[in-house]
Amino acid sequence: MELQEALKILRKELCYSQVELATNLHMSCPTVNRWEKGKARPNYSTASNIMRLAKEKGASAECLKYLDEALLESHEKDLPLPDSNLYAVERESICQLVDESATGVYVADMETDELLYVNHQAEKYCGRKFVKKAGLKCYEFTMNRNAPCEYCPKRHLSETSYAEEHIVLPDTYRTFLVRGKRITWNGRPAHAQYLTDETDALNRQNGFEVLLEKVPVGISTGYVFSDGKVELAYLNDGYYEMIGCPRAERKKYISFSVLNAVCDEEQVGLRAEIMQAYREKRSFQLDFHVKKTDGSLKRLSMQGRLIDWTEERGKYYCAVSDIDYLDHK
Repeated sequence: MELQEALKILRKELCYSQVELATNLHMSCPTVNRWEKGKARPNYSTASNIMRLAKEKGASAECLKYLDEALLESHEKDLPLPDSNLYAVERESICQLVDESATGVYVADMETDELLYVNHQAEKYCGRKFVKKAGLKCYEFTMNRNAPCEYCPKRHLSETSYAEEHIVLPDTYRTFLVRGKRITWNGRPAHAQYLTDETDALNRQNGFEVLLEKVPVGISTGYVFSDGKVELAYLNDGYYEMIGCPRAERKKYISFSVLNAVCDEEQVGLRAEIMQAYREKRSFQLDFHVKKTDGSLKRLSMQGRLIDWTEERGKYYCAVSDIDYLDHK
């Protein structure tokens, strides 16, 4: 008999709810719930405590037989211990810690994106319960999408270090820092993602963002890609004032190539210099002309720094100054 059924028979005979069974075993109710849903199994020590409780409370011989088959006889086969210093008695506690963690955790197959595990906090963040079923994709559950995310961080992951991304969940519009890593999950190549809600922290930084908007020089952040694309993520008011662009026009430029505003004859050379800095993993300083909204040109100087390089992209931060007056000296 399956463990789920054996535990339900035990609770029925003892007239226990899941909460009462958990209390008598000194476990949490979510842990007992996971056993009865087939999502986890008691370790050997806990299995022995269940058998002891059943005998002390007068469970029937038939119930004891079912428990013995489900808990003890197949325990070594179902839960082989890894080659580590981790004792079996610790495994249940560690599983409980992950399940009840304040950090959201989910695991997905590296190749197929099939969702393999979701803890309680990740369910809370995503606003839905995880019911394991074959073929359910991580992007369906977390992002409510029917196709993989274009910005999926899994291609940047390794087994030795974490990769970080910020995402906004569509159902709640809250911002999360996602730290991911390659792992092996029950023999399958997979990736684990750890979610931390940073919405409130980012809101507390609003005063700093307001300060950036008032700085009388341009401040820009974005990404340089190996294919030569330079994508804009943020530009402050100082930059737009230089080119005579009102604040209301700003949003339409986000995610565009930052080089689009550079005058045509300088774009090729400027891109080549930025890509050379990207390949050499170094800072850069460039002078160039941009087209203002009235059609005139303005000469600017940009000092940039590249960080977080991968084979596909690097993040940049830069300050842009108006040096147009030098052309008129």
